[in-house]
Amino acid sequence: MRSDVIVSTGISSLDEVLQGLRLGDNVVWQVDRIEDYRGFAERLTTQAIAEGRKMVYLRFAPHPPVLEPREGLTILEVDPDAGFDYFSAQVHHIIDDWGLETYYVLDNLSALVEEWATDELLANFFRVTCPFLAELDTIAYFALTRGRHAHSTVARIRDTTQLLIDVYHVDGQMYIHPLKVWDRYSAQMFLPHLFSEEECEPVHHSGHAAALSSARRHPLTRTADASIAPWESVYRRLELHRESEAQGEPLPPEIAALKQELTRMMIGDHENINLLAERYFTLDHLFGIRARLIGSGRIGGKAAGMLLARAILHDGSDGPELARQLEPHDSFFI
Repeated sequence: MRSDVIVSTGISSLDEVLQGLRLGDNVVWQVDRIEDYRGFAERLTTQAIAEGRKMVYLRFAPHPPVLEPREGLTILEVDPDAGFDYFSAQVHHIIDDWGLETYYVLDNLSALVEEWATDELLANFFRVTCPFLAELDTIAYFALTRGRHAHSTVARIRDTTQLLIDVYHVDGQMYIHPLKVWDRYSAQMFLPHLFSEEECEPVHHSGHAAALSSARRHPLTRTADASIAPWESVYRRLELHRESEAQGEPLPPEIAALKQELTRMMIGDHENINLLAERYFTLDHLFGIRARLIGSGRIGGKAAGMLLARAILHDGSDGPELARQLEPHDSFFI
């Protein structure tokens, strides 16, 4: 790897955060939608073509194309239907044929799981392909759909890649969060950043950062892979009723009982506290606790008391005014 050679992502504000790319970098973008990945891939492609680089798009997924045909871009289709071995061999032949310092954009890797029916083969494909690309001083972009894969799979990809970047939207704004950047560091690099092409503004305030984490569709902190523990099952069933409760619709008796059960699992058996929680905690409150729960189990009486106090203040007649005076809480529960 020629890690001393710095190249551009095509976005100056992103270059500033990442201190540029290095020849040999594999970049994995963890996204909720393919459109977000497309924006970064298009800018890299434009930059590479302007610099006279070899630019290849590997097409294998059923989703809409990440890149449209243009002069200077070679689009190669590879069929994953034939299985892991054939697909991997074909991709490696392409990489070998195109040689040194080629730029690659690949379709969303999550589509391979739909073909191969296992996360394990996806992780294996990445772990044998990423080092080969790095040896040839390439730049390669990959995408993963957040929340679709076991933690162990994402961990193996993270261990292998040079860069792993989270991309998500909160309140109509895009944020990027570098989770791994190999062989470079700055004091602000690994913070979430409010992203625009003109500027990437780091999120310093802990309350703001915690709110971003909780607002994301798939929380960063989750329990064991594919857990079938009772509280996971209860949570999944309650999730279907979250929107209806937020709109003021009463919960069916069975769902209200499940809500009480989830409250008990996270707070414990304290009669007075549980009565208050039943009155003041909505499903959004409970899901907010779970989004910041590291592991599983009960959050403890002091934490429950603080959260209940906030909920009671917000629920009163002066709730909106009080809410503006309170700093957003930035607690997580281990």
